[in-house]
Amino acid sequence: MPLTLYRIGPDEHHLIQGGEVVGNLAREDGKTSWRVSLVSEAGTIRERLFRSFDAALAWLGVPAGVEPV
Repeated sequence: MPLTLYRIGPDEHHLIQGGEVVGNLAREDGKTSWRVSLVSEAGTIRERLFRSFDAALAWLGVPAGVEPV
């Protein structure tokens, strides 16, 4: 099931899948890097840091250039 980005701030997005929030994509404070946080079905949180927004989108399988809702 594809992910949808929902903008909740200028540099922060919820990751929505099947109508539920499954994670977060946010710029690190004062930096150019982006942090992806995903919640697994078991309830654990997996985080990964990326140098760019497009790199984070590619890792998530979301096409680059997608506009957040």
